Amino acid sequence: MDILRSSLSGIGSIPDAYVIDLSKRELYIVEIELSSHPVYDHIVKQLTKFINGIENPHTRNQIINMLYEEIKEGVPPYPKCSQQF
Repeated sequence: MDILRSSLSGIGSIPDAYVIDLSKRELYIVEIELSSHPVYDHIVKQLTKFINGIENPHTRNQIINMLYEEIKEGVPPYPKCSQQF
């Protein structure tokens, strides 16, 4: 999915991925960091932006709508996994 739209999401930082758990109706924002990144100057600042974006109802709805449109538009980037491994 081409969901690198930080201005639309209002987060101000681009997450590495979104994970949607349909069975629990939950959305996860995935951020992968290098161990060399400073914890407070980089990681905490980035996580704070994600949390602030998700806690804002308007921003949260924009993210949900954006993801819904991307899913509705076409083929997912990876095959759907129906089996647990």
